[in-house]
Amino acid sequence: FEESIIPLLSYMDIPYVIVNPYVGYFDDVKKSTRIKLWVALEGSKSVVTIGDKVKNIMEHDDTLEESINFILDRSDVMLCVCGPKKSGHIHRVYDKLFERDKVIILNYDGSPDE
Repeated sequence: FEESIIPLLSYMDIPYVIVNPYVGYFDDVKKSTRIKLWVALEGSKSVVTIGDKVKNIMEHDDTLEESINFILDRSDVMLCVCGPKKSGHIHRVYDKLFERDKVIILNYDGSPDE
């Protein structure tokens, strides 16, 4: 959950849909993030949950992959907003997005000015 993008989308009046990979996916978000998640959920056009609660890491990975494909198959273009640190998972998602030639990447440094 990229919490800093929601205010930007709201400010620009850009509608968005939240795709929840599986039941329980957001259960472990930090308390400080939970309120931002609720604001994002309330502001979204809709929320789509792809799968049931996962039993293991394999199901987690499969459902995450299914969610990414769900988004790509239904989107004309995708905007990815990310900070300077990217996980291996994010790099795999980028590779898949570039294959479909329908992605805009916005890199930013979310650290406060000193």
